[in-house]
Amino acid sequence: MTPDPDFRVSPLWTFSLQHYAKPGVKEACLALQDDSGLDVNVALACLWHERRGGIPLSEEDFRQLLEDVSVAQQRVHRIRPIRRDARDAPETQPLYRTLKRAELLAENLLQLALFEALQSVPEADVGDGRISLMAYAAHQRKTLPPAEVEAFAIE
Repeated sequence: MTPDPDFRVSPLWTFSLQHYAKPGVKEACLALQDDSGLDVNVALACLWHERRGGIPLSEEDFRQLLEDVSVAQQRVHRIRPIRRDARDAPETQPLYRTLKRAELLAENLLQLALFEALQSVPEADVGDGRISLMAYAAHQRKTLPPAEVEAFAIE
C-alpha cells in the first residue's frame, strides 16, 4: 500500500491506527464519542501519551492542550456533521466518500497538533492512559462508565 502524501505520520497517528484496529476498540471509541461526548482523537492521545512515558495529564493540562489544538479540532467538528448527513442517501455516496476522507485528513492534522503539543510534557513512569483519560473527561464535565474506559484502554 502506497502511503498517502496528504497524511502526516506521527507516532501518535501510528499508535491510533493500530489501537483502533484492536477488537472492541472501535466500538469503545464510538461510545466515548457518541455517549460521552469526548473527542476520540484527544482520548487516543491520552493513551499514547502515558504509554510512551508522559506524565499523566491534569484537568488544567487539558485546558491548555485543548486551547493549543482548538483550530485543528474545530475543522474535524465542522466536517463530521456534513459527512454524517451525506451517509444515508444513495445519490450522495461519492460526496460521502469525499467527506469521509476530508474528515480523516482533518483528524490526522488534529493528531499532529496533539502530538506536537504533548512533546513539551515531562516524562514519568509508563502508564496505561486511564489517568489522563479520566482527567480529560472531568475537564469536559463528563463521567465515563468504567467498562467504557476498560474497553477503550485495552492493551
